[in-house]
Amino acid sequence: MGVKMEPAVYWTMFAAIATASSAVVIAVQAVLTLKALGAANRSADAAERAAAVANESLELSRKQAHQSEVMTAEAIRSRMEANGPAIFFTFSDTDENGPKACAYARSDSYDVPVLDVIQPGTVFQKGPDDGSWLFAIFRVRFENSGTQPLVINPGIGFGHLSDGAATRRQRQIEISVSNATPSYLAVGCRVSEWIRATHAPDRDRIVVATSGWSVEVDSETGVLVRQPLRIEGTLLESGPGEGNYSLRALGPDPMQNYLSKLVVDKQKRDYVVGWDETGQPRLLPTPIVPGSARSTH
Repeated sequence: MGVKMEPAVYWTMFAAIATASSAVVIAVQAVLTLKALGAANRSADAAERAAAVANESLELSRKQAHQSEVMTAEAIRSRMEANGPAIFFTFSDTDENGPKACAYARSDSYDVPVLDVIQPGTVFQKGPDDGSWLFAIFRVRFENSGTQPLVINPGIGFGHLSDGAATRRQRQIEISVSNATPSYLAVGCRVSEWIRATHAPDRDRIVVATSGWSVEVDSETGVLVRQPLRIEGTLLESGPGEGNYSLRALGPDPMQNYLSKLVVDKQKRDYVVGWDETGQPRLLPTPIVPGSARSTH
């Protein structure tokens, strides 16, 4: 005779079986979820590695392209330099402080055919003389040691200097192969700028007067050579009297109040590969400044 169980017992057994089944289902789902997460993580890692490889490949391609551009530019520069200008630029008057001015001059404007030579001690008055120009003049020499004739743009250049004037304005200087040409280069600015420099706290280093020379590029391509010049300090000192300033010679000052000197930068060589619609040169990127600048000071 079978054992008769109460309904409550059936419900208890059913609940236990259901609970056990639920636990099994949850465990199976957890395992499947972990497997799915592992697969997803592996997929993400693989995608990340693939992206890294792609980025590295792109960067390598860029570097190779850049290297190719550099090699091409170097080849172009080498061809240009084969017939490029070679210029020795020297100063005739120098001492332990650098180039010395051989004269000083004034004028009413920047672009004039003649400069009036003046002597140290000449007095300028603030206000009436503000618009005048004051220059230091340097005796220089250009020598063409290259294989082609050259045309020099000298900035403010003159072919003759006397006690009274700098004359024979040189807007261009033509130099044949293996020849040299002397010149007088003027470096200056308005009197008002020289006066401003005398009151600057850094008046021994302030730059108000700049100039320089360059080689004319007369074809679609060529080597553009430039050499900037600048005067650090001021050519004027205060006095005598209020509002007056007197011309002093370029160079050191025993009182250390009004130091001045001419600074000559190294020659810079750029490589012209064409011209834009405004007449400005198109240059090869990252121009080379050769270790031998072929320049002397």
